[in-house]
Amino acid sequence: MLRYVFICRSKDLLVSNEKSKYLWYTGYRAFAIALAFLSVESIAGQQVYRYVDENGVVSFSSQPPAGTADVKRIEIQTTNTLESPEGFERREKIEQTYENVTSRIRDRQEKRKTRARMILEAEREVEARRKALEQGKEPRPGERIGTVYGYSRLRPIYHERIKGLEEALSVAEEKLRNLKRQR
Repeated sequence: MLRYVFICRSKDLLVSNEKSKYLWYTGYRAFAIALAFLSVESIAGQQVYRYVDENGVVSFSSQPPAGTADVKRIEIQTTNTLESPEGFERREKIEQTYENVTSRIRDRQEKRKTRARMILEAEREVEARRKALEQGKEPRPGERIGTVYGYSRLRPIYHERIKGLEEALSVAEEKLRNLKRQR
């Protein structure tokens, strides 16, 4: 049901509630017209009555006024809500593009998480190799050879073990550098 009656005059637009007296608004013509266009959507499919009152003013209402003979019923057609084939294709392309973009973003985020996890593992491996090298510098039993006059020297097996620990550390450090470079 229409709650407002719009009365058009040459310079002013009168907006009145059915229960209250007429109020004059000047300078709000554009606002009232925009409001009328917005309300057309809500009254689509309803009946609207056009009539001229005793003062000669043309008015529109959702109910026919009592006692007025010059009343015309106006059918307001509903708007077409079906989408055109071009609009449908365009919307499909936009949705497909959106899906592609969100998929790429998810893939990038997953790659970043995986890379961060790999870097963390590589850093832990480097730390473990450093600890192993520090602990491995102490000769194990059987890696020393006793000499004359109480001196001892290290056997070649000790140097091979230390060399293996140093190589393992350098491999782990190189792996970490390569992972950090890929960022």
